[in-house]
Amino acid sequence: MLAALATLVAAACRSAPAGTGSPTPTAGGGTGGTPPASAARPVRLTVARAAFALPAAVQRAVAIVDGGTLVVAGGLDASDSSTDAVAGMDVASGHAGSIGTMPNRFHDAAAASIGGRLFVFGGGVGGASSDAVQRFDPSTGAGAVVAHLPTPLSDVSAGTVGGEVYLVGGYDGVTPQRGILGTIDGMSFERVGSLSRGLRYTAVTGADGRLIIAGGETPSGPVSTVMAFDPRTSKVQRIASLPVPVGHAAAFALGGFVFVAGGLDAAGHAVRTITAIDPATGAVTPAGRLPAPLSDAAVAQAGGRAYLAGGWNGGAVNAVLEAQVRAAS
Repeated sequence: MLAALATLVAAACRSAPAGTGSPTPTAGGGTGGTPPASAARPVRLTVARAAFALPAAVQRAVAIVDGGTLVVAGGLDASDSSTDAVAGMDVASGHAGSIGTMPNRFHDAAAASIGGRLFVFGGGVGGASSDAVQRFDPSTGAGAVVAHLPTPLSDVSAGTVGGEVYLVGGYDGVTPQRGILGTIDGMSFERVGSLSRGLRYTAVTGADGRLIIAGGETPSGPVSTVMAFDPRTSKVQRIASLPVPVGHAAAFALGGFVFVAGGLDAAGHAVRTITAIDPATGAVTPAGRLPAPLSDAAVAQAGGRAYLAGGWNGGAVNAVLEAQVRAAS
């Protein structure tokens, strides 16, 4: 068992083609830019291995929290094959098991909870990117293909701001994408913004009324940029830089901060680093380390906690990590 990791943080402040298996090392660095601002606001982030685990090892899956259940779907299993499995874990009792299957196998998709249902957008399967939108009802175990994206997308990320879901970047089977798509119902989509360049495997979360977009992969390797998309203006602004370029990381917002955890570095190695970003000021500071190197984890959050489910560390893993912010002493 991995031990709990508690880190005192002062802050104010992969790239594998779609449909492939284990991440391929990538060359190249970031983009330089504004240096991190100095720290000012103290916060304590606690990261520990949860008392429950996934029924099977998986990487590049998606996750939501439905009530008190962590729902994890799809991904690449231990044999690097796309799966349609859906697992449910009661975060209070620790009970875990299968709760159904998705209509299609997939990995490298984006996901969101809309109306208490899991929506899965695109993904990779069989060496190709998909345009399918799959819906799964955790209460009944029923799934269906309910819509199609404007273009096939894998390696795509999602975040929610003000009840609207935004899909960021991705890969259409040929090139990394620049588009930001917005949807309220998971069925219809509108291009609402554009990145300055195509990105895949970005770390994305909603915070402070905006979408925070950290790191990601370009054809030349991972980047260190941290950008904010404002739905009110449709503008994308660079607000900070990560300490090092990284892709395939997880992002979550807790206690007024955005945390970017794990990922793959420029050599294709999974990392343990956690970075805290103040979305209001763009201030950045190191925020400790994960219990072990980890990339491509599914991330979901609810009730003041974030869960990192599965992921890659030389192979798929079944561990679930739990993160929460406590008041600084």
